[in-house]
Amino acid sequence: MTQPHFEPPKKASTTTKVFLGIFLVLAVVATINSFSDEPTVNQSSSPVLVEPSWIPSDFFAWPENSNVAYKYVDEVPDSKCTLDICMGIYVISKEGCPRYVYAEMDIIDKAGVKIAYSNDSLNSLNPLEQGMLVFDYTLDEILSMGETRISDISCL
Repeated sequence: MTQPHFEPPKKASTTTKVFLGIFLVLAVVATINSFSDEPTVNQSSSPVLVEPSWIPSDFFAWPENSNVAYKYVDEVPDSKCTLDICMGIYVISKEGCPRYVYAEMDIIDKAGVKIAYSNDSLNSLNPLEQGMLVFDYTLDEILSMGETRISDISCL
């Protein structure tokens, strides 16, 4: 799959980053509070029977693969971000992902239109090992955000 070509924005000043950080925290809290406890997932997903006993209590089962669960990262370290703002998820796998783990997060605007996505991958995960995947976005994408959606998690 080819990635869209774009020029990365110039780095923001420390004051701007602090403001953006506060804004992002408030936006994420507002988004989380406006939804039920279930995260929004791709509506085309087929239900999968999941053995929930292996899934940590704060993780959500990934409906397309009963071997995978995820949760949102509360705070991604600045050192992991390459653009203005980043968000992340922790992924865990019952049987591991010996070849790689890959995920995509979409940004949906307030009108329900997908306006951006970001992806990340890790080379592997051992059984029941957690891995952090980080998704980078520009300030314009975050300011237009209505919600986020994990659209893909692949574990091979």
